[in-house]
Amino acid sequence: MEYKLTARDIKIRLADKHIEDFFICEVKTGATFYNSDLHIIDAWVMKKSWTKPLITAYEIKVRRSDFIKDNKWHFYLDYCHSFYFICPRGIIKPEEIGKEAGLMYVYPDSKYIKTIKKAPYRKVNFSQDLFTYILMNKLESDRYPFHDSKQDYIIDFLEHQRIDSELGRKLESKLADKLIDLNGIVERYKNDSETLKELKTLMQKYNLDTWNIVEQIEKLLTGGLKIYNKNSIIYSIKSCLNDLKKLKEDLEKDV
Repeated sequence: MEYKLTARDIKIRLADKHIEDFFICEVKTGATFYNSDLHIIDAWVMKKSWTKPLITAYEIKVRRSDFIKDNKWHFYLDYCHSFYFICPRGIIKPEEIGKEAGLMYVYPDSKYIKTIKKAPYRKVNFSQDLFTYILMNKLESDRYPFHDSKQDYIIDFLEHQRIDSELGRKLESKLADKLIDLNGIVERYKNDSETLKELKTLMQKYNLDTWNIVEQIEKLLTGGLKIYNKNSIIYSIKSCLNDLKKLKEDLEKDV
């Protein structure tokens, strides 16, 4: 199932894309009161440059019906050098975009943003009201970043708090399972430790270097180290007895 993007998701991804730029959301084009020409830009970006401070505006669409009904986007053109529609992949088709605008797709399962249609650059004389609004209202770290209002911010906060609580419970359960597994690993290491102690005692019995246990074992397994164990000693004794018996029989024949 494909993840459904929200406007907030797209704003966060745009912020990542413009990490080196001056990026703000929900920018009003002037004073709120007594302003019949007021418009709100979803995301507004200014490149940090003294010589070419390129300004880009974004109109976010997460539903096709919102795009179809939108008859105000052309008002934003006076407040940016380049204007883009940005939406989840496929909601808007490139041929549906006017020549003044560009189009970007956001891919739900990644942070990838792809430019489908490049927006043209336009020379614009910006209104002083726009920059006055930004200085007065948007330089306080964008008080409710990626949200349209304080109400949306609180709703989103409570929703994520609920999700985080559910994740916490699931994580607690997973950690309990991992703790049981960890206890089992600790017990196995304890057993291994006892085995190594026994191995060290055995190696000391045969006057072997216990500081190079791994190397000594490797030599033993590859035949590079000769240890006369109990079986080899018994075999040697039997062989000597047979030789003595044969010698006795030879001596008796000569008598």
